[in-house]
Amino acid sequence: MVVEFLPTLRAMIAKTLIEKHKLTQSDAASKLGVTQSAVSQYRRSLRGNSTKLLDDKTISEEIENFASKLVSDDLDIHKKTEELYHVCAVILRKKYSVNIDNCPICNRKY
Repeated sequence: MVVEFLPTLRAMIAKTLIEKHKLTQSDAASKLGVTQSAVSQYRRSLRGNSTKLLDDKTISEEIENFASKLVSDDLDIHKKTEELYHVCAVILRKKYSVNIDNCPICNRKY
């Protein structure tokens, strides 16, 4: 499930950065720490298209908040990690079947 969950989360963030904040694919990739080609695949729904996450309004709102913070450049790596953890926690609270056993952020928090 992690294989499906993380790309979907990245895809949602990338699409928000590009569509709402008008970043280029390269700039969005830089903010996310992924390649431009990964962002291109997210945009074309070739990766990260789990409808379980995409169709949830609460999760979409959390993604929008996180993307806005990424654009502001006020986040250091630690704050970025904490903010991403918050988005993940929202998803987990919604009781999605997400296997977090291999997630270093979640394992530190729980």
